[in-house]
Amino acid sequence: MFLSSGNSYYSVPLTNIIVQCKSGLRLNNPTVKFKLLSYPDLVKIDLMVASSMQEEDIFEEICNKCVLGLVYLPNEQLDYDISPAGIVSHLGNKILHHSRDACNDIPKTFQMLSNH
Repeated sequence: MFLSSGNSYYSVPLTNIIVQCKSGLRLNNPTVKFKLLSYPDLVKIDLMVASSMQEEDIFEEICNKCVLGLVYLPNEQLDYDISPAGIVSHLGNKILHHSRDACNDIPKTFQMLSNH
């Protein structure tokens, strides 16, 4: 999380990957910033899984809700349709993992946030 930005977010580097932005810009090794899913969002995800929704569709829902953009490039957005296969699954899985961790250990999460 970067407190100097005025917004709290997590980030994940996409190492050794070239992605396409909606503006047409191609980026090598971008860092994607995202917010975490809330507890009610995680319950909805569990319902999607229970209803046998395709994993790729679930990850796309997660990315659409949580991906905030690219670090240092506030006006750029990833173009998931043109970027390499697996980007949506990778990002969705990272967001889901970090969101579950934050909800599963509330005291640790509170301590981490109160130290910043």
